[in-house]
Amino acid sequence: MCDTRTFPDGARISGATTLVYSEALKLMQQAANILQAPLTFEFGTSHPLMKAWALHPDKGLGVFNWDEKDATYGLIAKKVIYPTCSSSTSS
Repeated sequence: MCDTRTFPDGARISGATTLVYSEALKLMQQAANILQAPLTFEFGTSHPLMKAWALHPDKGLGVFNWDEKDATYGLIAKKVIYPTCSSSTSS
């Protein structure tokens, strides 16, 4: 199985997962603002490292501040993204 957390030379990008999901949240917020409707983001994983990331206060939990979390089997976390202003395409 391929380890997608590293480059072929073994180098890692520190904070890459948090950065990618932070940017994704910004895009989801823009979409909610344009649509003037709430969006629900659901994150599910059974991978122990991604579960730890999602629940870490400086990582996934810090990005999403989950509305719901269920760790019965792996992890399912949900965040409702509400419009914050009138429709706008500016960032």
